[in-house]
Amino acid sequence: MTKRALITGVTGQDGYYLSELLVTQGYDVFGQTRSACNFIHGLAAKPISFDLRSQDAWRNTIEEYQLDEIYHLAGVSSVPMSWTAPSETLEANVGVTVSILDAMRSVKRSPRLFFASSSEVFGQPICSPQNEETPFRPLNPYGVTKAASFGMIESYRKQYGLFACSGILFNHESPRRDPTFVTRKITKAVVAIRMGIQDRLVLGNLDVARDWGYAGDYVNCMHKMLQADSAQDYVIGTGKLATLERVVEKAFQLVDLNWKDYVSVDPNLIRSNDAKTRVADCSKAMHDLGWKATTTIESVIEMMVEHDLRLVQNAQRRVA
Repeated sequence: MTKRALITGVTGQDGYYLSELLVTQGYDVFGQTRSACNFIHGLAAKPISFDLRSQDAWRNTIEEYQLDEIYHLAGVSSVPMSWTAPSETLEANVGVTVSILDAMRSVKRSPRLFFASSSEVFGQPICSPQNEETPFRPLNPYGVTKAASFGMIESYRKQYGLFACSGILFNHESPRRDPTFVTRKITKAVVAIRMGIQDRLVLGNLDVARDWGYAGDYVNCMHKMLQADSAQDYVIGTGKLATLERVVEKAFQLVDLNWKDYVSVDPNLIRSNDAKTRVADCSKAMHDLGWKATTTIESVIEMMVEHDLRLVQNAQRRVA
């Protein structure tokens, strides 16, 4: 029988790669959207429009579409935005999760649930690398909401026997990454500088180091988690660190420029409570699921630069 899956946040980078993966696995894939007109042309999922905040809407959707799996990727995903709108972040990132859980326990045939958590739950970690046993110490509203949803999922799993689990996702990038995120900001700027459209790139702390991976790898782990015999939470990352300076250096090398000639540091862009280093210990995912990240951050940055270069070249051809 064909499996049926629903993805929230389907128009984001993870939703895009996950929908492509599930279609290749033979799924019927649906993507939640507030309006079908917002759907991206060519996206593998079929649009379903309903209010994520409504438990009744969730219950009706689960029953009407006979869902086997739910991948909950939607929500406020920006740390700066979470500081600007903490109440909205709480509702979007925790309230919706609870609505899904309550709907799941009220239907006769409950689907399996994956929730996209974040390494921001660790804040300033007390140990390195971080695994499933590392204490949560979030430092911003976004991280707090991800930790709260993680706790709600664990509680409902134990109380009601739901198949519900969280993936603690470390930084993951792709050509489909939103330009508000630093890696895509870098690759877009590098291409613009190379094409003579932009003069400089202004960034914050270049010494920040992160465990950066590829979104296309990480959605494979999400899928594997919902195929397991039992619902468990997993850390998802590469286990390797790269500084922001290394990301910048690599991006400029790809267009034959020296980054030091074009990059400025603005102290106002440095977040005082931002963790300097976080890196994943994914040994549990490797042992239980046979999963590990296979794409280096250098390869991801190359994909992103090539993508942004094509975008600019295509735009120039259209103008010409």
